[in-house]
Amino acid sequence: MAFIIFTKPREEQRARENLERQGFEVFLPLCREGKLSTKPLFPRYLFVYPGILHWGKIKNTFGVCYIIKNDNTPSEIPEEVITEIKSRIGADGIIRLEAKPERTFKKNQKIRIMTGKYADLDGLFVAREKDRITALISMMGRQMYVKVKEKNVAQN
Repeated sequence: MAFIIFTKPREEQRARENLERQGFEVFLPLCREGKLSTKPLFPRYLFVYPGILHWGKIKNTFGVCYIIKNDNTPSEIPEEVITEIKSRIGADGIIRLEAKPERTFKKNQKIRIMTGKYADLDGLFVAREKDRITALISMMGRQMYVKVKEKNVAQN
């Protein structure tokens, strides 16, 4: 079983290296941040397989803040969870995060703005720019173009 370790801010790598140097098996899942750099999938957390339980050694390791506990007992993470995370690791050793599929809109498709300052208004899809949608709405007796975040729009 793996146990959860809470590290000092931005010291996940340091804690991992120091724990491994002491003979512990450590799992620190990384994901991509931008094109080149990586970051921890769970900032400030890593998983350790202590073998023989040396809680004092773990707690006093540079980079470690404390061991996550539940009712004063170190919290175990089920092996199925670790296996699922590891199954998403690519050849480069980085976790593949699935991108949310982009919704498709057709020109003049009816849409409804769900939240924001134009909430509960119906309109027509005009264009998309990254995460924003340009819509044609009717407000106060006239038509106007507005830009809203895609997440605030529902398809009719």
